[in-house]
Amino acid sequence: MNLKNANFICPKMQIRDIRNAFDIGKISPLAYTYELIGEGYLRKVSDRYYAPTEKLIEFITPPSIVLTDHQKRYLANNTTFYWRDLETIFGNELIPKALLRIGYIKLEDSKRYKKDSRLDDLLAEGEEILCLSRT
Repeated sequence: MNLKNANFICPKMQIRDIRNAFDIGKISPLAYTYELIGEGYLRKVSDRYYAPTEKLIEFITPPSIVLTDHQKRYLANNTTFYWRDLETIFGNELIPKALLRIGYIKLEDSKRYKKDSRLDDLLAEGEEILCLSRT
């Protein structure tokens, strides 16, 4: 699988989005879409929409990110966030999804996201790099 532009990977993708996200070569977009479904990277959610699976999210998410000073201050000064806040601070939804997957943030009953103590510890130590892998 050759990724062309991860910005087109979103919760509801059409074939046009898949064509823009991946370098499909001379294969038809529909055939390539079903190839991605067969490999476990996409799932069909309606007649013309597809959604990424965790396998695809893990593939396109970098194993670590370098935090800017602005991101570190924002994360250190706040304890709970709305999803829109996290998307805005990181510039996309992939990094917050990875943080949620590995447990750095958790969803509360109030539909807000709360920092885990591990993330607080990393920020207190002045870490600039967040490792997004489970190990």
